[in-house]
Amino acid sequence: MEAGISKTLLADIRRHLDGQNALFDKLLTEMGGSIDELTTLSLHRIELTDRILRLNAVLAIEERRFAALAREKQKPLGQREQWLTMQRISAVLLGAGRSENLIGIGEFHRNYRALIVELEEDEKPLIQSQLLKLQEIASGRDGLFELRRAEIGRRIRAEAAMNRIRHSTEVINNHAAEITATAQANIITERERTISAIAFASGIIVIAVVLSILMAVMAAAYSAAIRMRRRRQSG
Repeated sequence: MEAGISKTLLADIRRHLDGQNALFDKLLTEMGGSIDELTTLSLHRIELTDRILRLNAVLAIEERRFAALAREKQKPLGQREQWLTMQRISAVLLGAGRSENLIGIGEFHRNYRALIVELEEDEKPLIQSQLLKLQEIASGRDGLFELRRAEIGRRIRAEAAMNRIRHSTEVINNHAAEITATAQANIITERERTISAIAFASGIIVIAVVLSILMAVMAAAYSAAIRMRRRRQSG
């Protein structure tokens, strides 16, 4: 919804300018493309985040179950140690699912591989079946590590798109201020010419205000998506 409002505002601004300023026209076109990219990336992130949270919920249950099995004193010590390793693997995967950067994900992946090696040679069917379940959650294109990398990659690209929108807005606002200042400086010597220039500058001021509203709308939408993801993660 916010993206549609933003695109409508940009279209109104371009109609107001009616080709009078090539720089503005270029920047507004670029802003439209950045808004489209930001919208697409945000939708993809919502889908990825939902899938990650579902996997995290499964892992949280498994982590608690393995921890309980590791505490059962009637079981042999070796088996309890194996369940403890399974619990540690689940905890590492949960950490990866909540990591906020690619470096952190890489570190969790190394820890995961090191723990997997401890159990891969165990021939007990029960241990192997449980280990396979965790590996299915963690590995492959639909696995936790790849989903988390994809989500963070899209977040980085979305932030870059937002920065481009901010930069274009700043350039337009600065250029609008220059046009207004020039028009006001020529008032005394070029009255008729200045009247036209001031009219154009006034339009530019309106554009600057609208762009500020646009940025507020986009920033609010972006922040809301981030807050929603964090609430869902903490839940």
